[in-house]
Amino acid sequence: MVSFKELFTKNLNEIDPYEEFTFKPKELDTGEQSFEENALIHGFYHDYLVTKTGYLIAIMEPTGVNLDLMNHEEQEEVFEDYNAFLMSSLTGSKTDVQQNIDTTFPVDFEKYVKSWKKQYLENLQNEEANEVLENLTASYVQEYSEYERQSLMSTKRHLVVIKTKIKKNNEESLIFAKQDLDEDTKNFRRDLEDALNQYDIEVRSLNHIELKKILKHFI
Repeated sequence: MVSFKELFTKNLNEIDPYEEFTFKPKELDTGEQSFEENALIHGFYHDYLVTKTGYLIAIMEPTGVNLDLMNHEEQEEVFEDYNAFLMSSLTGSKTDVQQNIDTTFPVDFEKYVKSWKKQYLENLQNEEANEVLENLTASYVQEYSEYERQSLMSTKRHLVVIKTKIKKNNEESLIFAKQDLDEDTKNFRRDLEDALNQYDIEVRSLNHIELKKILKHFI
């Protein structure tokens, strides 16, 4: 997580109160510049992304709808209602603060694999453990570790990106931007959950660890 000092390298008394971030990504000169130098992302502030163009960004994801329990028509209805809500919140202009991302991600088996590893180690320490059960647990660890390593299974994720401008290049503006984004994400969560309340949907903001995985996926 980036610190204030790393975000704003100037002294506060040296900052033009009307200064805006001026970073513009440019083409990489192979062998001359690093990817980091030309990356749009500057770092993290709490569970938000900070860009070199002066924006604070949140990524949110609706969860809680078990599509496997629905027939095709019911699934279509969920997505129609979801898309209708998203479209109603967009104006189509460059001033929109929201972007919607529907894309395929590898299934994250990390917690699942750790759970089976823990079970396997506990079985090894238990003298009364069944050897067949130990071997079965070990096979699960191996199988799902391979799924994760080769990204053999994928899932469709629906993400909503919400941004707010950091108005000035100083710490105070960053704090105010976070307050604004906290309010924006709170309102978006409430409105979407109200619009789709018949599906028991929940909307959550991704934390900085999850954001790193999202960024890694898009590289």
